[in-house]
Amino acid sequence: KDKASGSVMITNKGMGDLKILKLQTFSPAVKLSLNKTTLKSGETARIKIKVDQNKIISKKDSLDFLIVTNDPFAPKSLIQIK
Repeated sequence: KDKASGSVMITNKGMGDLKILKLQTFSPAVKLSLNKTTLKSGETARIKIKVDQNKIISKKDSLDFLIVTNDPFAPKSLIQIK
């Protein structure tokens, strides 16, 4: 199978709004889509992930992606795809 897909759920456990400012990939093989960019306290968003094996340039290609938010305690989170 040349393509794989999955999803990651993000829940705002804080008191204020959580803003997802950016999703950054490190490989052209990874495509991301987000259903919501601002989460109120307790809300959840889904990041859909699609990986196209044909677009992986080398074995060293990182399929991980970075989530940048307005969270003062964790403004950046690296998500590993395995």
